[in-house]
Amino acid sequence: MISRDRNMFDSSSDVRERIKLYFGSVQQIHIIVFAKSSLGLSPQKIADNAWLYPTNSLTRWTYIIGAAKIGRNIIRNSFPSQRESLITAQDPFDCGLAAIILGKLCKLPIEIQLHTDPFSTYFSGILNFVRKELVKFTLPRSQGLLAVSEKLADEVSSRFNYNRSNIMVLPVYIDAEKLLSKQSGAIKVQGQSKTIIVVARLSPEKNVALAIKILAEVRKSTDARLVVVGSGPEADKLKNLAEQLQVSDFVSFEGWRNDVTPYYKGADVFLQTSYFEGYGMALVEAGLNHLPVISTPVGLAGELINGKEIIICPQDDEKQFARSVLSILANPSLSRVLADNLFDRLDRDIKSKQEYMSLIKSHWEKIVSNT
Repeated sequence: MISRDRNMFDSSSDVRERIKLYFGSVQQIHIIVFAKSSLGLSPQKIADNAWLYPTNSLTRWTYIIGAAKIGRNIIRNSFPSQRESLITAQDPFDCGLAAIILGKLCKLPIEIQLHTDPFSTYFSGILNFVRKELVKFTLPRSQGLLAVSEKLADEVSSRFNYNRSNIMVLPVYIDAEKLLSKQSGAIKVQGQSKTIIVVARLSPEKNVALAIKILAEVRKSTDARLVVVGSGPEADKLKNLAEQLQVSDFVSFEGWRNDVTPYYKGADVFLQTSYFEGYGMALVEAGLNHLPVISTPVGLAGELINGKEIIICPQDDEKQFARSVLSILANPSLSRVLADNLFDRLDRDIKSKQEYMSLIKSHWEKIVSNT
């Protein structure tokens, strides 16, 4: 596996827990992670059959070469049978390119995982332009694809004439049983006012600025507050925006939290304001905590029933978002119906750990048997 998620080296991280799902599906798993040598990361054995390797590159521009070199040595020295082996990349961009190179060197099939939506009109900017070009190269050269939504699977199939039967749709794993069993008490930030919550990385594509604009609109009619759980490069910019809109006293930036459950329990409505999403894990967590959800039409939100399981509003339309928020805050029965319907949908659709592992294993076996 080739990844760029350095949180794997943190034994307490959520991604480390999710990656354990793969351990029981394979004889061996070797995970190469893009990382600069300045981080001081070292190879780790994290299970009887699982190992982590940082690329320890001098710059980000040598991640791909470093991953290919490490991967070739692992395959030559550690794989018991190359006939039953494959390479999986956790994104179709630089990880995908490293996987394609490694697959060519070692004559192994490639699976690419698609967790975000590179086909969105909002997936813009110079870096994302390069990523879009990479997608055109990597996806058609893979032998299998793991997509987190039907929409992404359909996009790949139509754009690249990709065999739909080689695409498995499998959302990011969420341990619903573990989440529902948490006994955390509610955190009610800033007193007893109605609380709007956003849980997201503070980066441009998450469009958290929209949530602050929504709050400014909502506060014209009611005494609501906004809680933002997450960290990222736009933190200072968002705080400045709150000051400009004169709502800084009513916005709490809580930083990142490993356990967000107490914040969900203390909130009244969840906002997802992203320009694009592959899936939307925070939306699922909010729904499992019986929160009504208002979202842009991205990721999983686009597959839910608008007006019954969720409320959908256009990107950047703070007035429509604000009207929806006010409607939920003023109408407890509407809030309850939306929350109950979303919970029932998620409870029905989310896979158990054993189901998830079985699906991954069968997908990998199919890729190997077809090559």
